[in-house]
Amino acid sequence: MNTLPVNWLTEGLLDFEYKKYLLLAYLKAAKNEFGKQRLYPIFSDLIMHYRNLQQVKEHKQLVYEKFPQRISRADFEKLELVYEKIVEDDETMQQIEEIIQYATPLFSDTLQEGKELYDFVERHLEINPIGITPMYHNEGYLFLDTYTGKETLVYMYNITVFENTYEKYRGFILHTCKRLGVGWQKHTSS
Repeated sequence: MNTLPVNWLTEGLLDFEYKKYLLLAYLKAAKNEFGKQRLYPIFSDLIMHYRNLQQVKEHKQLVYEKFPQRISRADFEKLELVYEKIVEDDETMQQIEEIIQYATPLFSDTLQEGKELYDFVERHLEINPIGITPMYHNEGYLFLDTYTGKETLVYMYNITVFENTYEKYRGFILHTCKRLGVGWQKHTSS
């Protein structure tokens, strides 16, 4: 899978065209993953990059607003002073702003596509315990029926908890055990 570095916006060559094609390649890979019905790890990665863009945009605006101003002229008719910013956006900041303006709607559209897949899985996934429920719920076996109903896939699962700076996530690790149904086959763990 094509990945995008965490600091893709500001590291390396700061050129709009270069960043545009870097972003488009990443988003194409993300949509390809969604087309294969895969959410992990691309969906959480997209969310992180989108949040980073929003934070850069907000912090840039905050810095610009808080920077000192100087009086540029006095308007005696309205009895007010007109101020001008001491700092102006330099070429680098303008490039970053241009990249953010271009990238934000693209990220938003791709995130929407991932959210639709996530919502589909959530609506159609049904989890029911079978038999005796263990006291330790972070591992066990998962039986997955196929669409045809002629075959059941059996997986051993482990649940882990990990977190990033924004929130906690649960990792769900599956190990293939075997297929039950027509022509039983034993598979090795993966």
